[in-house]
Amino acid sequence: LTKSSLYYSSEIANPFMLEAFNYFDENNKRFDTAKAAYNLGMNEIYNYKLDNASQHITYAYEIFSFYGGNNICYPTCAMGILAAIDKNYCLAIQHFTNVVQFATNNFAKITANINLCHCYRKLQNYNMANAKLKIAGTLLKEDATDKMVLTRNYLFAKAMMLYEVPAPDLVASYLLIKEAFQTETDLGYSTYNIYLAKWIMKLSKCIGEKNISPQIITLSKKKLTTYKQFCYDDKVMWGNFMFW
Repeated sequence: LTKSSLYYSSEIANPFMLEAFNYFDENNKRFDTAKAAYNLGMNEIYNYKLDNASQHITYAYEIFSFYGGNNICYPTCAMGILAAIDKNYCLAIQHFTNVVQFATNNFAKITANINLCHCYRKLQNYNMANAKLKIAGTLLKEDATDKMVLTRNYLFAKAMMLYEVPAPDLVASYLLIKEAFQTETDLGYSTYNIYLAKWIMKLSKCIGEKNISPQIITLSKKKLTTYKQFCYDDKVMWGNFMFW
């Protein structure tokens, strides 16, 4: 299972996760099987294998429900992501709200509140969307693990709020996306660099900004994975819940 976390490529990581799942399952290690199932499910979401993801996430949820404890917030968040991908935002809100209640760490709470912001924005309930984003921002100022990753996700959510509200502020949205991209770059990550580059190019055309770096232009021409293309088209960034 640890091997799988060494790979950024979901396709490479998947066989290691499946090997761990099968091993724990064969040896009747129910709790560890649930952890492996959750990892598999998240990985399958990233690979856009949603039926498989749903099966593994549901399996993990049922076992964690049986054993109890705060670990249930992980598959609950994944169930929220699956519901949101299916555009069942009301159900997704239920799941993400439960994460906020179950979670004992700020990473989970911030992630869930950012996801709630996306859901309420999709339902055009901008007051609630802004309220959830404000909570995420407040928590982000406190001690939080992986703070830079969360900051990137927070900046993107804020940018989308300004992009989609009835009186949009496209310049502010553009600047926030640039800041999110810089945050990603400063981390040395490439998880969402193509995704964010495409948004920078899109918004730069909207506001008539022509001073775009060659790096952004090059990245924006690259192809997104099926999952990220869906997220791009739907103006969201669901996620990331860390593998554990």
